[in-house]
Amino acid sequence: IGADDVFVFIDGWRQAEEEAREIVSERVDRDRNLFERMKIAYAHTTSAVFNTSFTTCVAFLATAVSPIMPVG
Repeated sequence: IGADDVFVFIDGWRQAEEEAREIVSERVDRDRNLFERMKIAYAHTTSAVFNTSFTTCVAFLATAVSPIMPVG
């Protein structure tokens, strides 16, 4: 997991706050609210995290097999 994935997940966490509040009242059950918020954030960010990790992997592999030296 890279730094870009962390930024994506934190943004998803912030966006999930309102949606989780609609499901569970924070005053009633704080732990359930956090659980719902985590589920929502994870569901919203899964594809973005996969895509950022996948493109990083492809770039690394392309650089590893390329005869052209990377600029350092």
